[in-house]
This record gives sequence, structure tokens and C-alpha cells, in this order.
Amino acid sequence: MLAFEVSAQPPVMRELSPSKVTPPHILRNYMRSRRGQFRPALSDRRTLLEGTTWYQNYFWPQAYWRAWS
Repeated sequence: MLAFEVSAQPPVMRELSPSKVTPPHILRNYMRSRRGQFRPALSDRRTLLEGTTWYQNYFWPQAYWRAWS
């Protein structure tokens, strides 16, 4: 298993819109990655790579978004 901590957040999403909309959830990192891991499984000369990421979700209302994320 290869586990890691996220030391910096990736650049925020750039929205493609003719009206140059910049919603607050894009500018304020409402989703922050915390850590991740890869678990390689090898058998019968094949490779399966499983990845998992832990993150914090700051969208509102939290009860709604927690159910989806």
C-alpha cells in the first residue's frame, strides 16, 4: 500500500462561461483533499490499482451534501 498526506491543494477549477462567472465555492476551496492511498493487487499476471481519497466537504447545507459525497 502507498499512503500519502496532501501537502497542498490543487488549483481550483476554472469555469468555462461567456459571462465570467466565479461562484464562491470555486474560489474558496469548498472541497479539500486530506490524504489518499493506492493499493495495488497483483495476481495472474494482471494489475489492479485501487485508489482512495479522504477529503473535507464545506458545501452548504452539509446534511444534503454529506449524503452525496
